[in-house]
Amino acid sequence: MPEQFRPVVFNVKVPAAALSLLPKVEAVLLNRAEAESSDCWGHYYDPDLEQDENPVYDKFSEVWPSFRYGERVYPLSWIRLGRPVSSYPASFHLDADSITGMSPEIPADNPIPADEIWRINVNLHDKVVRELYYLNVNVEDLEWRRNGGFVQLHESRELELDKERLSSLRARRGELARAARICVSRVAHSGLETGQGHFLASFARVEEAA
Repeated sequence: MPEQFRPVVFNVKVPAAALSLLPKVEAVLLNRAEAESSDCWGHYYDPDLEQDENPVYDKFSEVWPSFRYGERVYPLSWIRLGRPVSSYPASFHLDADSITGMSPEIPADNPIPADEIWRINVNLHDKVVRELYYLNVNVEDLEWRRNGGFVQLHESRELELDKERLSSLRARRGELARAARICVSRVAHSGLETGQGHFLASFARVEEAA
């Protein structure tokens, strides 16, 4: 893997106004997941998407609209909650869109996204550690397949590769949370569901490939 794409993990201080909203956001997402009988539910900050509306989503984006990392600003992309009902192994993929992660325009013959999509994922859960894995290889050397709007690692190759775990994103302690910065279109990555659920916020930006 080129060194500039190596993921990093660091501490984040959640803004006070956003921190006070977390119980409401978590409750809304959980209620929607249960109502839809879904293991996971999220809200994506894309005005063109048709999705459920709730004032708490807008309020959260007002108080935490973006994340500054160095000189770069990452707009809020989504907030998501996974219910503690499922456990399954990591499935490695690339993101093809900075908000939803998927795109209907992925070419079948070359599904690797052209742009660099950089994402900062913040673990907002105050009880559960978020496990993130990546493959320390050049994505050009892997075999990818298009699955709907997703870019997934071919299953036969996935079995042959050893995954590397990022430093676990420990549970949030008050305002102090743990975050990971990943170039999700150039690093094969996956979150591991352990059956305890998850509660994440993601900030993302797109940069033209060098």
